[in-house]
Amino acid sequence: MDDKADTGPVLFADDLELRQPHRTLLPRTSLRIAPGEVVVAAGRPGSGHTVIALALAGRIVPSSGQVTLGDTQDPRTLQAQVALVDVPGVTEPEESVPLHVIVGEELAMAGRPARRSAVRKVLAEHGMSDAEQLAMEEVPAAQRVRLLADLATARPGVTHVVLTYPERHGMVPSEVHDLARDLAARGLGVLVTASPTFPVPDDLQLVQIDQEEKTR
Repeated sequence: MDDKADTGPVLFADDLELRQPHRTLLPRTSLRIAPGEVVVAAGRPGSGHTVIALALAGRIVPSSGQVTLGDTQDPRTLQAQVALVDVPGVTEPEESVPLHVIVGEELAMAGRPARRSAVRKVLAEHGMSDAEQLAMEEVPAAQRVRLLADLATARPGVTHVVLTYPERHGMVPSEVHDLARDLAARGLGVLVTASPTFPVPDDLQLVQIDQEEKTR
């Protein structure tokens, strides 16, 4: 495991909850993600998967509870250090856009060269040279999510990463486990949101998030 797993900040969510007038989008949820660790947050498909990702990355203010990274709750710090991968309606790429365009955009966001030759180099490193012209919806699930995760975590200062419900693209559990472990081995804290039936091996931690609930 990377040495920075012992020195990086811990991401902690304490009793996070997000409510709207007639429903609860995220019931009270607490979790702790240290660098080099993988946590799986399991819950039924629904808003909770997106909400917990946005809250951890400082992009929404919860109705109650708080998110702390190291010794700070500053949203700008959370946004810079918690990478969100493929979050529906947020960081999920447009499905009809060619892969090479998405890779170029991600490289530019990371402050890296984004010309076509740089894009081709990244795709070659991932064994995806033949996929350059494919629309995102045509890219095999495991390759898609791994590539997006690698690009997002290459941004300067990232210490944690959230993989939001990768099952929806057809990734099988073993593929998700392998990707999460690979990211953690780099010293990143990793959160995977998943369905209630998603198998969680003993070396990964499990927390439960419930589906959205109607309130009176």
